[in-house]
Amino acid sequence: AVLPDTVFEAVVKIPYDQQVQQVLGNGKKGDLNVGMVLILPDGFELAPADRVPEEMKKKVGKLFYQPYSPDKKNILVVGPVPGKKYSEMVIPILSPDPATNKNVS
Repeated sequence: AVLPDTVFEAVVKIPYDQQVQQVLGNGKKGDLNVGMVLILPDGFELAPADRVPEEMKKKVGKLFYQPYSPDKKNILVVGPVPGKKYSEMVIPILSPDPATNKNVS
């Protein structure tokens, strides 16, 4: 269970064969890039940077998550990013507050 109006972390693991390669922009073979689309229940969204604890920021690293669109803040996307470095991603999530958002219960 997650309490209302709380920042928590979701961990996404991307299992794939790390020996697989892709064709790079220069025509040579290189490591595979990965990406992620995370669909959360209505009301959940990416936590604002000022609410993410320092310990969690270190786990997130330099990944930049963004909402799919302004009206779909519960759908988050990232990538493409290097698969060998980001086969596991930590996403800071903000849970909804039913006291201020009447669309969630």
